[in-house]
Amino acid sequence: MPAAIRFLENVGLVNFRHTTHELASEARTMLESLTGCTAYVPESADWYGSMITVPLPEGGAQRTQPNAMDPLQQALWDKDRIEIPIVDWHGRRHIRVSCHLYNTRDDLQRLELALRARL
Repeated sequence: MPAAIRFLENVGLVNFRHTTHELASEARTMLESLTGCTAYVPESADWYGSMITVPLPEGGAQRTQPNAMDPLQQALWDKDRIEIPIVDWHGRRHIRVSCHLYNTRDDLQRLELALRARL
């Protein structure tokens, strides 16, 4: 824990929040463009920080059991080695991107290419 605190002190909390939100905002734009679906929150750091959730288009393969991994989530991991949650909420599937300082725009481009191939 002390190392994590020192790391955050070195990076700076304001810089951390700005950098991770900017990447999450880019992810949001990419996901909305790719899926044709809109995130539920306004485009503002006041509404989301380093994570953004966007609905997925209706249809597509569904879970075979309540606690099974979503087929898209499984394919992204098995075929692309991308670990990203696909969650069911109110009868609809959603993808959640979580950005940290170790994520890059290249990671978002990999995700976009993988999703284009799978959606």
